[in-house]
Amino acid sequence: MFKRSLFILLLATIMASAAIPATIVPLDHWAYGVADQLIVRGVWPEAQVSERPWTRAVFARAVGSLLMNNERGEQPLNAPAKALLHRLREEFEPEIAAWGGLQSPVMIEVLRDVKEEDDFAIEVGGRLLVNLDYHTARWHHTDGVALPSETDGETPAQPEDGIFHRERGYVLFGAGYGDTIALYGRGEFDTAGKNDSDWMGADWKGDTSAQFDYGFLRWQPTEWFNLSLGREPLQWGYSRGGSLLLSGTAPALDGFRYAFDFGNLHFSYFHAGLDEQEYENDGTGHDGIRNRYLVGHRLAWRIIPELSVGIAEATIYGGEDRTIEWAYLNPLNLHYIDQLSGSTGNDNPYWLIDVDAVPFPGLRLWGQLMIDDFQYEDVEEPPEIGVLLGGSWADPLDIGGVTVSLEYLKVWNWVYNVVRKFDKLLFINHPLGYPRGNDTDRWTIALEYFPNPYLNFGLTATLDRHGEGRILEDWDALDHFGVPSPSGIVENRSDFSLDAEWNASRAMMLGLSVGYELTENRDNVADEDSADFYAGVKGSYLFGWL
Repeated sequence: MFKRSLFILLLATIMASAAIPATIVPLDHWAYGVADQLIVRGVWPEAQVSERPWTRAVFARAVGSLLMNNERGEQPLNAPAKALLHRLREEFEPEIAAWGGLQSPVMIEVLRDVKEEDDFAIEVGGRLLVNLDYHTARWHHTDGVALPSETDGETPAQPEDGIFHRERGYVLFGAGYGDTIALYGRGEFDTAGKNDSDWMGADWKGDTSAQFDYGFLRWQPTEWFNLSLGREPLQWGYSRGGSLLLSGTAPALDGFRYAFDFGNLHFSYFHAGLDEQEYENDGTGHDGIRNRYLVGHRLAWRIIPELSVGIAEATIYGGEDRTIEWAYLNPLNLHYIDQLSGSTGNDNPYWLIDVDAVPFPGLRLWGQLMIDDFQYEDVEEPPEIGVLLGGSWADPLDIGGVTVSLEYLKVWNWVYNVVRKFDKLLFINHPLGYPRGNDTDRWTIALEYFPNPYLNFGLTATLDRHGEGRILEDWDALDHFGVPSPSGIVENRSDFSLDAEWNASRAMMLGLSVGYELTENRDNVADEDSADFYAGVKGSYLFGWL
């Protein structure tokens, strides 16, 4: 284990040179959380906030604008907002100086000298993360009841107790030309990834597994257009725990995408390949491989500074020997209309409406409505939709640095599921929509407090229910009309956690968490309950650029 950890550390210890404005900020970066705190306080100047990832240039432009406007007296900031802005300034200072929004003569002079020599830049870096957790999991098992995995002859996945450790390392590479072209890649190594159901890496050395999660070439010749080719993450609509259609927590997809900004309008398009599906003689008389693709477009309109609305459509299509559909390459075509007219096959479209509003500084409201299938004809088929509603209240009762948030989400049964298995909204058997899949709902209540820019605390309660429905099961919605969702024997999970995080510097972070999780009807088996008190410490160190 020591050798594996040392190897990951050595991979991570590559130093950096400068920043590349055109590259993206990964979705797991802390900067998004800080930006969300500024959004709820009504001071974030960027028009489009609900489609992510953002580039480092977007962060630089927003932070630089706030700094200039505050200095001129045009944008007053309270103490919590100033503290948050200070931390973002430290992270994006090179890009801010290059953009011109930060009056930092020394940094500007350094960047000017670099540009005079060569507009081409190469950056490498890495990050090491270490987790040490303690669990006291207990499972109250009813004798004689067969769990789902037992029926397959496997050992049931019981909650474990004891001390567990996990080391992860990220190796990063970036290259850019000026502020218009960026090449970016990120690889990840994990010593315990194989024990994590959300991990998608391949076996490498011993217990260590690896994956290449990001890798793309991006071109942004102006502030109003960008084009990228490669493997990138994508999130549509804001959420605290995963959006309904493209969650941002799913694997990054291989393909191409582009976006335009026209004043208060933002339009984006993407086309990506999914994993192929092998099948054995399913009535066709032969074996084969079905190709799978995902295509989507989204239009967002910032109606007024306090209100943004997005409308999106995404479609999974594929089949044996099926190639890319030319009709889907037209970014303005409506997929559903194309199917009705016969221009494309009978594929599986989804629609999403998302809303993000700050009616006044200190209050943020957001929501999503996702439609998989909704029958307007006289057919007894249950609605296949998802809804999400949430809100945040910053500095309540003038308590500076405090934010209280509440979010509710529900995804009905049979959502993301269709008759043809290759049209299910999955990638490598992971949901591309809400991470828990379908037939589920969740309440989340959170209180966050940051006494200074480098120290923050979080208290979170999550109440989660999951019915027996699964995306991978055969579609049979017509026989379940009127059945409530979550359906069948419902797993009920309650989780209460307290977290603290100290960012000692831009490079080093230390964290502590304690919590209690209670699960009833675990794995949808009646009277199978578990309880787990857990505690953990974590640390990360950044070597160079991230």
